[in-house]
Amino acid sequence: ITLFHVPHLSLAPELVAEYDRRTTLVVVRNIMGIVGSATAFFVGFNYFFASTPEFENGQLNQAAYPPYAIAMTILMVGAIVFCVIGTRKHIPYLTPPTLSREFHFKDIYLDIAESLKSSSFRAIFVAMVFFAIYGGVHSSMSLHMGTYFWELSPREFTIYALSVLFGALAGLPVAFFAVRRFDKKPAYLVLVSLSVVFPTAPVVLRLVEMFPGNDHPWFFPVFLTLTFLGTTCGLAAGTASASMVMDTTDEHELSTRSEEHTSELQSPCNLVCRLL
Repeated sequence: ITLFHVPHLSLAPELVAEYDRRTTLVVVRNIMGIVGSATAFFVGFNYFFASTPEFENGQLNQAAYPPYAIAMTILMVGAIVFCVIGTRKHIPYLTPPTLSREFHFKDIYLDIAESLKSSSFRAIFVAMVFFAIYGGVHSSMSLHMGTYFWELSPREFTIYALSVLFGALAGLPVAFFAVRRFDKKPAYLVLVSLSVVFPTAPVVLRLVEMFPGNDHPWFFPVFLTLTFLGTTCGLAAGTASASMVMDTTDEHELSTRSEEHTSELQSPCNLVCRLL
């Protein structure tokens, strides 16, 4: 995945140079990621983890996981191949790399250290680390929380996945409006704060007994609404941050070819934070 994801991230600044169009590119990229995740959720809970006479909760059926993993692997490889073929036509228009010295593996880390000398990149990188930690905890716990804390049925999980998908689609106009109206930095600060508040509010309110019970008729609509709003703000915040990273590469590119090194930091950073 890393062999694809790092070049995939570093390619974006070269495809689009305009300040506003970079936001558009990142929005589309993020929406495709959300659509893929929602597809995995929808297919999983409606086919692989559907209720059976033996397993009322299909998630507890261990035999369903290997074929699900294989199906998702095929889907992922297909998406990678589609992306590679679709961007191949842009190769002649990319800026060729300039190597001023013989390549050594240690140069990768030297160039990453050079990228971190940029105060603009350091600021957005630290912000992305904390956001990735939150995102990792939230995504890792969402299935467990939905099953045992919120006690969602497979049908409700499907509706939940759809709310995430539509929330991501709603993030498209939100990202455009926020970035153009308030600029990227203030828009990011507000959106990332809201993206944490909305999904966390139901848990906090439940712990203090101020949120409807799982059997209450208002529980699921309120839960879906907050999920929708959290996803909308989260996608818009991620769009703003990724667009700002593209801008910082231009700042540093005057002295060194650094797009791929800022991207090298983004991909492992997200992975490590999610594992934590």
